[in-house]
Amino acid sequence: MFKPFLFVLSVHSLLTEAQTISVSVPALAPSSAPSLPGSLISFSIEQDRWVDWIGQESRNDFFFNVLDNLKSITGEAPHIRIGADSEDHTDFSRTFSEAIFPASNPTTPYPEATNVTSAKGTEVIWGVNFGTDNLTAAFLETQAIVQAFTSPAMKTAGVTLQAMEIGNEADLYGNNGHRNSSFNAQQYTSHISQHHYEGSFCSGSNGLLQDLLSKAHTRGNLSAFAPDIAAAQQRGLQYVLGETNSYSCHGAPGVSNVAGTALWGLDYALFAAQLGVQRVHFHEGVGYKYNFPVTLTRSILDGSTLETPLAPHIQPLYYAAIVAAEAIGKSGATRAVELNTTNDQIAGYAFFEHDTLARAAFINLKSFTEGTRGSVHVDLTGGAAGEMTVRRLSIPTANATSGVSWGGQTYETSDGKVSGSLKTSRVSVRAGVDVNDTEVVLLTF
Repeated sequence: MFKPFLFVLSVHSLLTEAQTISVSVPALAPSSAPSLPGSLISFSIEQDRWVDWIGQESRNDFFFNVLDNLKSITGEAPHIRIGADSEDHTDFSRTFSEAIFPASNPTTPYPEATNVTSAKGTEVIWGVNFGTDNLTAAFLETQAIVQAFTSPAMKTAGVTLQAMEIGNEADLYGNNGHRNSSFNAQQYTSHISQHHYEGSFCSGSNGLLQDLLSKAHTRGNLSAFAPDIAAAQQRGLQYVLGETNSYSCHGAPGVSNVAGTALWGLDYALFAAQLGVQRVHFHEGVGYKYNFPVTLTRSILDGSTLETPLAPHIQPLYYAAIVAAEAIGKSGATRAVELNTTNDQIAGYAFFEHDTLARAAFINLKSFTEGTRGSVHVDLTGGAAGEMTVRRLSIPTANATSGVSWGGQTYETSDGKVSGSLKTSRVSVRAGVDVNDTEVVLLTF
């Protein structure tokens, strides 16, 4: 007969002085622990170049492979939202297709289109132009979208239209020229899908990686949405972050494209779930600092022409989705709770399957770039016994752009599929585990 008990963790951190922190990990899921869907980390795609992602003349196998990787782990495909700023620059034509893009510049190497005229197991959210205030065009565009998703080909592929997003960030219409200055969100509609970035690169000033990795910063930013989440839940509705990422305006160079973002993205998504967010859609676009599935001819950092085109490849942030998927698993009955580490650099989460403790993850958010690498030792004491499996997200340095591995395996391949032999270790629960700076450890009990 199973007897409930508590794991007690002691964390010794080599900072200025050695620290010992005790953390209780319940063997049974607390009643407040939210359920986590396999699609917790999903994606948002800029509408102007979405066909580049799926493939124009032929299927973009790289993109489909990186989605299939996640579905194979959780059993649920990520949801895809197609829209963002360019959705409010999209017009409808039955006979003509064209996209007009402004010139590239060092701050925005791959700018969004200023005008677009456009003719399995995945759920899609599609954005409709509301910014130009042309209801006839919006109606025709909506008709075409519905016809496309009800076609035999789409039904055979198992791709379904989950929702339609009417306009992108309508609360900004009064400032971006889509409406007069008196327009406000109340004139639009009540909404439950919101957008959020941890910072902005719109003015071209760099963000700092360690600021992004701040545990307090992430919690402060996301907690601001708690009233909106509660309001949605009171009406029996799901709350999603329909567009999010590290820095707006396509990301900050040396921050959004480096390995440290994998730590931020994992903690960000898991903490959002603690607040009641059903899904977080990480925004992607061709040439963005967090882009991954298409061939590029210009640098994502400054817009300069590349001597050799850069083939499709993942960015380090993709590993956040992989690790989250592994932590959630495919039981369809996973719940999670944040662990109170009382430590500014360590985030921890416990995962329960059918209400019984199954896994725990520890994220060391301290940015390691050079010198001697520190670590935090986690001692599991109390009623725990037996052995546990340890799997590590190993990162060369927080500012590295490649060389990341998950349990000895890499997704930095030409086809986006995993490569290499899985490497884990079995250790005694009582022996504890070291968590290096800029590292994630997943424990399976």
